[in-house]
Amino acid sequence: MDSSGVQYNAAVIVKLKKLYNNIRKQYELNLFRAFLMIDKYGRSNDKSSTGKVNKSVSEIPKSLPAPAPVPQLPVQSVASQESTGKV
Repeated sequence: MDSSGVQYNAAVIVKLKKLYNNIRKQYELNLFRAFLMIDKYGRSNDKSSTGKVNKSVSEIPKSLPAPAPVPQLPVQSVASQESTGKV
């Protein structure tokens, strides 16, 4: 919707501003509530599965580093073996 060139009076601007602030506040509260529910149910699942709260992130051992690559031996093709007479 293009509202360029439209002039709003002060009463309409105040109403729109209040509406925007109410919608923004409702969004923030719903987002906050969602994170609280995630935190609440995440902690209750941790307690019910082990009987106590799981270890903190600092106590969890880090994964081991990847093993070093194994060097590969050179492989001669069948054609090169036939030409050298090793077959």
